Amino acid sequence: MPSTALILAVLNEEKNVGVLIDKINELKETGKLDSLIEIIFVDGGSTDSTKDVIMRIKSQSKNYKVRLIEQMVRPGTAPATLEAVRSTKCDYIIVMDADLQHPPETLPLLIKKISEGFDIVVASRDTNGGQVKRTLSRMLISKGAKMLAWIMVTQSKKITDPVSGYFIAKRSLLTGIKPKPALYKILLYIIATHNNLSVTEIPYCFGDRLYGASKITKRSTHIFKRYIAELLLYNKLQHLNKSDSD
Repeated sequence: MPSTALILAVLNEEKNVGVLIDKINELKETGKLDSLIEIIFVDGGSTDSTKDVIMRIKSQSKNYKVRLIEQMVRPGTAPATLEAVRSTKCDYIIVMDADLQHPPETLPLLIKKISEGFDIVVASRDTNGGQVKRTLSRMLISKGAKMLAWIMVTQSKKITDPVSGYFIAKRSLLTGIKPKPALYKILLYIIATHNNLSVTEIPYCFGDRLYGASKITKRSTHIFKRYIAELLLYNKLQHLNKSDSD
């Protein structure tokens, strides 16, 4: 059976991490996550007890290997995420947030779908069957972000939710990507640097945050400016990739 590593982005998630791992353990113990052999936490500089909770999970884990990578380059989770990818030998990589808005119950569906031969399977809030609760302002921000992605990164038009942070991909698609700082959208990074990817989606319900506060709403203007800069880079990379392949 192909092996799977789960990369979890964390930032001040001391209360959410334990709940998430309990849910993952339930799935593992019932045979729904047999291929999951490693969980790698990427910590973005937590100032609470998140890292202590992770080390406790590591010491108690029997079902899979647990590791912690601290994000040394800020802003941007891409360098640490790609470091995590390079440090594992698993066949598939799942990228996911640890705040419980990405439901762990979707993990078995992602693994099952990619085993059908796809390069990437995206958990989408916007495909048929997906669901998300948004305020009007968040809905407009999300819609704008997706439209910009479709304009700037051609292959992203295959996906209803191109800015999703919850997906599974073949590890080989991520190993050659350079860990540039100030980048967050790993999915768009993969799509921009590879041609003719076979991509599909499965629906999921974007859940409510159980504990803590969103990191987006407090700095939305800054994040939007950074996102535009990121899209400009991906637009350039896709054209360079197309020229190389020609």
